[in-house]
Parts: sequence; structure tokens; C-alpha cells
Amino acid sequence: MTIDAAFRRFWEEKGQHDADSRTTLERMGTLQDGFTERLRERGRAARLAEIDAEVIADYVARRRGTISRAKKLLSPASVNRELQILRRILRRAARVWRMPIVLPAWDELMLPEADERVVDISRDLEAKILAQLRPDFVPAAEFLTLSGLRAGNALPLHPSCIDFEQGLMTVKQKSRKPGGKTHVLPITSRMQVLLANAIGHDPDAVFTYVAQRTRAGRVRGQRYPLTPETFYNAFKAAAKAVGQPDLRPHDLRHVAGTRTLRASGGNLRAAQRHLGHARIATTTKYAHYLLDELREAMEAAHSPEKNPEAAASKERKLRAKRQKSA
Repeated sequence: MTIDAAFRRFWEEKGQHDADSRTTLERMGTLQDGFTERLRERGRAARLAEIDAEVIADYVARRRGTISRAKKLLSPASVNRELQILRRILRRAARVWRMPIVLPAWDELMLPEADERVVDISRDLEAKILAQLRPDFVPAAEFLTLSGLRAGNALPLHPSCIDFEQGLMTVKQKSRKPGGKTHVLPITSRMQVLLANAIGHDPDAVFTYVAQRTRAGRVRGQRYPLTPETFYNAFKAAAKAVGQPDLRPHDLRHVAGTRTLRASGGNLRAAQRHLGHARIATTTKYAHYLLDELREAMEAAHSPEKNPEAAASKERKLRAKRQKSA
């Protein structure tokens, strides 16, 4: 089976049904072109079975030196996401299509990745950022901080996702499942006020913004659904204005996770449910923000005057010693 035929078959059977099928298709195109070229350089046919560990290692080495659209070297995580698509294709070819494929040792080929950056924004910094945003963008920013949803899942948020009577919202989150994974969140009193004030400007979106100019089908002064791209640009400008150019809208999700973790006394299960993580191991990356609380607990354990139990034990020993002396 040629690489072209194998990739086409995988797309028809699996890839097109991915939650983010557009990204899957883009990565498949990169892989297809890359491995076809690598094999032709070696004088080998562009067949799926010809993709072995040595060819994959060469592909990885070259991709690491590629400049991304952001004019930076392609990150190890980006290269690994491409390899994960290739791994899915080769596994399906071996296990489902019954092709004579020798599966490589993927752990030897995957690149080490840096830990995902988890950012905690103080309430003072949050207020400064909100002050830099246009008023029509503020409700969406506050909602992302409260809900912990990704901007891609919350913008635009359809009004049908909100059930004020039950006090619940139901959204689809990023997942390998077709259509995404259902995530149900309670609506707190603060979120209820925010949502109630936002709904009503557009039948298909909770959060909207006011067009500043008449162009691209939009009319100045009218409201339109707020998209992740539009919000991203506004948020980045506000973050830069307060001296934090590296902040991203996704950091608001991190804020929601760390605040829930702190408020719940380090309850990882609560934070996991809040953020909709499938595995609690994903949530543990937020736990290092509890170091202040851990320090206080250790100080109390190590200092009798701050530890009632230790102080009581010391008092009992002194009393017993005095009684013995008497």
C-alpha cells in the first residue's frame, strides 16, 4: 500500500471523525510529504511498509530544525503531535488492515517535552488586564476565569448550553471523540449574573462584541459573536499593555484550576471535575501552586508554638515530670 493510499484510507475511516479533524488533516499532509521525500532520497518506494525507525528518526531530526509560522524553531511537542498521527496510522495498518508493518519503539523516537506552562494570575494583575480590555470583551474574560473553559469551547457559547433552571451549563470539550467530550459545569451565582447580562444580543452566541468599523460584512456599532481569534488578539494587547506579553487566553483556564484547588484545600478531584480533565494526572500539574499552604503546614508541624497538638504533648510531658519530682 502506498503512503498516499494508506493516508487516504485512514482519513476516511478515522481522521475525518476526530474532534479537531482540520488539525489532523494538516498534520497528515505534512507527514505524507515528509516521508515521501525521505524515502525517495533513499531510492525507496513511497510505501507505508518502508517507513521504519531509521526513516522516522531522520524525519524527526529534520522537523526539529524547521521554522514554524511563528518564526521559531518547531517545538518538540509539535513534532510529537505529528508522530502521534503517524503512530495511529501504522498501528491501524498492522492491527486492522493486517499489513506486514513492523511497529517501531516509539519511546525512542518521541522527543522530550517541557512541562506545560501553568500560570497563576493574581487578582490584582487580573484587574489590571480587565481594565485594559474594551468593555464588550470583559464579560468573556471573566467567564473564562470563572468557568475554566478553553476559549475554543466557550467562544462562541450557544445560549442553549445554559440551563438557568437547573443551574448547569453543558459544553463540548476537546477530545478524540467525534464532536468532543460532554462537560457539565454548575453555574455559580456570580456566573449566573454574568451570563444573564451577556445573553440576548445574538441568538447563536452568549458573548458578543461591538464592531468598531464597517468591513468584512460587519456594520459599525452592531454586535457579533465573539470568536476565539478575536478575543485572543484583544487579550494579548491587554496583557502587553500591563507588561505581561507572554500571557495567553489559555492562562485564564490555569487561573480557574489553581483557584479551585486552593479554595478546596488541595482537592485535586474538585479541580479535575472543574476543568474536565479525563485523567487526574493532568490536574496534578496545578498542585505546585499549593506550596505556600504546604509551607504553612510544615511550619506548624515543626514549631510547637504553632502546632496545638505538639504544644499539648509538650505540656503533658512537663506536667508528668513535675509530678514525678514531687
